[in-house]
Amino acid sequence: MLLFRILIVWVLLQGTPLVRDIFDLPLHDGRSLLVDALILIFCFSLFILNLASTYQGAQSRGSAEYNNKNIIEYEILNRLNSSIAEKINDLITYLKYFFYLLFFFFKNIKFHYLVLIWAIPGFFIYEASRINGSTALMYFKQYMLFIALIQFIFWAVKYGKTNSFFSVILNGSFLFLSVQVLLFALNTIFDGLYQDLIQKNSFPIAMLILGEICRQGGMRNEFKRFIVIGAISATIAAAKLFFLLAVLLFILNRSINFFKKSPHARGFVSVASHYLIVFSPFIIPHAIMHFFNINIDDFIEIEDDRYFIDDNIGSLVSRVYSFTYLLAQENFLTVFGSNESAMSQVVFWGYPVHNIYASVAYSHGALVLTTLILYHLAIYRFLRRNAELGVILGFIIIYFNDIYPMLSLFFIPYFLRNNIGAAPISAGQCCRK
Repeated sequence: MLLFRILIVWVLLQGTPLVRDIFDLPLHDGRSLLVDALILIFCFSLFILNLASTYQGAQSRGSAEYNNKNIIEYEILNRLNSSIAEKINDLITYLKYFFYLLFFFFKNIKFHYLVLIWAIPGFFIYEASRINGSTALMYFKQYMLFIALIQFIFWAVKYGKTNSFFSVILNGSFLFLSVQVLLFALNTIFDGLYQDLIQKNSFPIAMLILGEICRQGGMRNEFKRFIVIGAISATIAAAKLFFLLAVLLFILNRSINFFKKSPHARGFVSVASHYLIVFSPFIIPHAIMHFFNINIDDFIEIEDDRYFIDDNIGSLVSRVYSFTYLLAQENFLTVFGSNESAMSQVVFWGYPVHNIYASVAYSHGALVLTTLILYHLAIYRFLRRNAELGVILGFIIIYFNDIYPMLSLFFIPYFLRNNIGAAPISAGQCCRK
């Protein structure tokens, strides 16, 4: 269903926040997430309606495939008078239809195990929120939206055409870029009026993820288009991370070619590259302190003068030291966390910590941090087989400070590798170096 996939792409590319910013709508905090949740519920309804229509059409054609799956058979109808039998028969028809849908749904629409893996941190986040008094439930809402997106992508790939699914995302990305270019032009004409609307740093990274998936799947044309769209968007949004990642991916791709005949060594390089990035917030500040004798206290002393420093430099200093600053908080790691509202108050040079795991750990405690560590162990095979995607994932963890829906894109390779989509990409092609 085209509309089904279009709406998924709308949520995936964060169309609701884009429209919110353009028209200055009151959809801040978790309200835009609720709008996206309603869109996904509508998608779910469309999907079930499509199944029901398929069932009705097959029944009307007398399909043996469906007629042989009757769930309820009542021979007693033959012993009743015709009027009562007719009414009961109508009731049984509706019951057959209802139970068949349930049977069909649970038999053929399976929730992928990756959805269950992600539901575990979501459950602990919700419980920690109740205990520590969080009222916004921002991370819980984002996790639930994230889980729904993984499942919907699974359905869209399985029951649709994989190429069609990527085409819909590509068209949606082009539309997103067109809006961004228009805002950039208006910003140039009206001298900074729409500057904030242009800064969509996550969109180029989503294009990089999709481009990498298409490259690994042999979809060269789609790969080039996603990269071009991402590069133009990154240039407009000054998203330097896109170009940094593009260079790193090129170097990594060339490097791991040396290990073609040694899968174990290649897997080690892939996992090591990812975790080197994930642990860089620990490593870099200590390396600076060791080699240059510049520690966080020196920057705290000149914090009031940060307004006279170039914004890019100030942002870089914040990203380097905000994690160390968060670790220094007395209540950084408690069992159930310090509340999501308290998280917004811990800023270094005016910026919150740009680290998903650190943010969630501070907000919801050691219990959730443990589940996130276990999650990382659960995707160990993913990291071994997808070196480039693992590098992008590592940067997303330490670069953004919330859980973006685009993270669900990382699980598309699993769906393709299992050959669940009716597409020309075979199980062996995708994600095989």
